[in-house]
Amino acid sequence: NLTMSQPAYPGAPQAAGTMPPNYANAVPGAPGAQQITANFPDLTQIPAVVVRQESQWTEMAAQACGCPWEKANVYHLHAMQQAPMDPAAAPNTMFKPTDQELAALPRIGKVTEHSGACTRCCLYMCGCLSCRPAVLDVSGEGQAPSVVINKHFKLGGFICQPLQMDVSSALDNRMLGTVKENFSPYCVALCKMHYCCIRKHDVIPAMAGTSSGGYQVEENLACFGTYNNCFGSSCCVHNMHFPVFGATSRQQEGIIQKPYPGFCRCIGLFDNYVVVFPRTASHDERMLLLTAALQIDYANFEKNGAEGNQN
Repeated sequence: NLTMSQPAYPGAPQAAGTMPPNYANAVPGAPGAQQITANFPDLTQIPAVVVRQESQWTEMAAQACGCPWEKANVYHLHAMQQAPMDPAAAPNTMFKPTDQELAALPRIGKVTEHSGACTRCCLYMCGCLSCRPAVLDVSGEGQAPSVVINKHFKLGGFICQPLQMDVSSALDNRMLGTVKENFSPYCVALCKMHYCCIRKHDVIPAMAGTSSGGYQVEENLACFGTYNNCFGSSCCVHNMHFPVFGATSRQQEGIIQKPYPGFCRCIGLFDNYVVVFPRTASHDERMLLLTAALQIDYANFEKNGAEGNQN
């Protein structure tokens, strides 16, 4: 078992080789399952989740022939029985899983994009496919959708249109929160983006008075951020690291890791993410952090089209 061989980070809620408390009850369909969001497991019982984009080889074949065709994205969610790393560990000690190891983890749900085929085709030809508006359904494995993510058509904070995803319950339309690109103050954020390849995404829970006050994810594509991500998620450097900071504590409390997905999946821009949650994060906050991983994927690692299918 992949996670059994990985040491738990200091202070993790379980010893290596064991499952976290009530882990079995977090799996959909388990007897007496404690489900915070209908049809989805309780994320507070799962210390880390893998977000694995489904490979779409027909899409790759069509685009290789010059056809501006893009399928709607599908992501599979896999539970890790224990956090694979200390979120603040040195990069050379980080978890380095293979794509096959991540795919073998127990699957707990799926994220399915719903967007217009004509919209995707037109935006592909315009070179801004990654900005497409979409609705993403989050569902437990074999279950009806429990959470809806509304991805807005935004070009980015550099033209005063910060990227934004709103997350709500599919059952009662209760707002869970928002993930929004932080581009304030504008001039500072613009310089960081263009000269340092750094952007920040605010994870804002809808419920006031949450213990964390929300989180902020640092997206760094070069060597100027908290981690050196030059050549990351490639055959040269296995991982990229996007730290998760507490909005009030300003301390790193979690991490979003982007491991190398293998040569063929890398060519197709079909990526993997390991989201290690802050230990005190609520179910809703963990759902928002999964959404932050999706926003980073769409913003940086999704095809844009137009010029040679470049992202």
